Amino acid sequence: MEQKKVEELSRPLINQLCRFRQFDAKQQAEQIRQKLADARSGIAQKVGILAAVEAASLTRQQAQDLLFYLDQTEMDIHHLLSPLRHLHNVAQTSAIRSIYQDLLPLLSEYTSWLSQHEGLYRLFVRIMQADYFTDFSVARKADIQRSIRDFQLAGVDLAEDKKQRLRQIHQRLDQLSTDFSNHVLDATQSWQLHVTDIQQLQGLPEHQRAYLREQAQKRDLSGYLLTLDAPAYQAIMLYADHRPLRQKVYTAFAVRASDQGDHPAYDNTQIMQEILTLRQQLATLSGLQNYAEYALQTRMAGSVSQVLDFLQQLADSSLPQGKKEFQELTRFAQKISPELTKLEPWDIAYYSQKLRQQTFSLNPEQLRPYFPLNKVLAGISTMITRLFGVYLLDITDQVDVYHPDVRFVLLYNKERAIGGIYLDLFARQGKRGGAWMDDYYHYGCSGTHHYLPVAFLAANFTPPSADKPALLLHEEVETLLHELGHSLHHILTSVDVFGASGINHVAWDAVELPSQLLENWCWQKEGLDLLAAHDATGESIPAAWLQQLTAAKTFQSAMQMLRQLEFALFDMQIHSRPHKQAISKADAADGADIPDPHMIMQTLAEVRKAVRVTPVDAQDRFPQSFSHIFAGGYAAGYYSYKWAEVLSADVFSRFQQQGILDAATGRSFLEHILAQGSSKPMQELFKNFMGRDPDIQALLKQYGLA
Repeated sequence: MEQKKVEELSRPLINQLCRFRQFDAKQQAEQIRQKLADARSGIAQKVGILAAVEAASLTRQQAQDLLFYLDQTEMDIHHLLSPLRHLHNVAQTSAIRSIYQDLLPLLSEYTSWLSQHEGLYRLFVRIMQADYFTDFSVARKADIQRSIRDFQLAGVDLAEDKKQRLRQIHQRLDQLSTDFSNHVLDATQSWQLHVTDIQQLQGLPEHQRAYLREQAQKRDLSGYLLTLDAPAYQAIMLYADHRPLRQKVYTAFAVRASDQGDHPAYDNTQIMQEILTLRQQLATLSGLQNYAEYALQTRMAGSVSQVLDFLQQLADSSLPQGKKEFQELTRFAQKISPELTKLEPWDIAYYSQKLRQQTFSLNPEQLRPYFPLNKVLAGISTMITRLFGVYLLDITDQVDVYHPDVRFVLLYNKERAIGGIYLDLFARQGKRGGAWMDDYYHYGCSGTHHYLPVAFLAANFTPPSADKPALLLHEEVETLLHELGHSLHHILTSVDVFGASGINHVAWDAVELPSQLLENWCWQKEGLDLLAAHDATGESIPAAWLQQLTAAKTFQSAMQMLRQLEFALFDMQIHSRPHKQAISKADAADGADIPDPHMIMQTLAEVRKAVRVTPVDAQDRFPQSFSHIFAGGYAAGYYSYKWAEVLSADVFSRFQQQGILDAATGRSFLEHILAQGSSKPMQELFKNFMGRDPDIQALLKQYGLA
């Protein structure tokens, strides 16, 4: 299709996007407030009218009108909020932080009001019991049934005093999660180390030294500036020969936002305690024993014991090999550094990197020139076209983006525009760490307007330098593919019911299936042939290096597995134990227990004793920066990464059998899983694609642990 034609097709999509150069956070917040007020009055009016209709007289048209109005209202609120929430994550200023935090109580109060609306709940029950319910689409039926379940989990049938307490809890949890995230960001960005002696940076590749030099120059400093942002931190931990420097940087990272850090105001310890206490109260009010049980009501996994058994099975398969891997690393480290009597936490990544290089004669930095960002994106475009019949086109010049680093990519097929992705890939001040995908627009209708889905994809890669384009590490290519998998799951949906469209309400322990699946392509020759070409020569990765890379996939795989199991078990343990700590002076006066600041670390110590094979720093305060479970959506759900990895490894085995770029297999995955949103349970979608239930052996085989 000609680019001019594509641009014509994309015009409606472009018109629906935020004009970021004209974005006024204060004005946006006012629009959100007004929309929330309008939504409350509009819903109350409609419910009042329909509640007066006799149950048997509620017509299909009246039901559809109500459901469509609710979809439209929720979609409008989401579309107004998403740009502000995203800027709060990637371009935070004190003004945006203040405005966003002022909105949180209103948003939480509205969500609680809606989820506990007894009149609306009764209407949903009446609709589900009506004869015409069976004629609704699969997605609509799933959304109605899920809504009824969520009403019940929100306490719609509880006494008013308990409903009020639930509303207070949700509102407070929203604020605490935001505070937790802000503390991690502030603590990360408050730490700097100015280095003028080049000897301290011996071992770092020139590319990494150039990055640190540019960070210093941006602040009018000579020499080099070390920070805790991902590119700088990883460079030191992997390559710095100077052990005291590694220790200093490691410790600063490990004690962020804790009582061991330099800034008491950023300490998340009491925030964690209060979050756990409130989550326990939430579960108790819902008639469940603990928050883990509460969270699992909406997951694939059926019970806490099923999750713990699953994690234990993986641990049993990994521990013997993990112990051997650490013994091998210790022997290697002491061989090349005879003075080393004991490996410390700040030694693990450094010596692992050297052992990997010796074992496979391949340094990750050697591959960086083969992954210029533009080539990677071009390869991804070809890959997505061959698998799913979808084309990607950079139309940044037509879109008003919020930062010069940001790109906008259009997705389209031969007939129409499908959606778009904002790519925000480089680390910078004011941006939270890690990598993630966030939904902006959803596929569906609001009034007479039909919206196309749009996603935000963010990462923290090393930006281009003055004389070099952006060159990615192989693991960064893997990260990009992971977040792209989430984006495709959101955008390639065929479901236009808001509550079931894209990633909306996909079970949390299944939502990682498409993202983890896509990672596999950067470990296969056919995928790397598309993704990699030397920045200067255009040559492919040498065959010998390619062989080394794929062989290295299982390097220390058991240690990697055990690290993830440590996080998952810790998460499940702290959310399946009772927490009765006081959350305020008022509660304490009513006889609540005094907070135990050691409980979290004690739980982590128990888990580490069971599954960890590497040393621990006594100062380590990992939980205080564990944003996944205290500021993200993974509370009592971190196991989801491994649960979904079983699904993705199993699904990829079918691609391997048919050919990893086989169009028929790609279209089948699109049809049976990506396009379906949450219209059906993932267990059913998986079985439709694979023809059977999941098998854990595929994952163990990928890790070399079968």
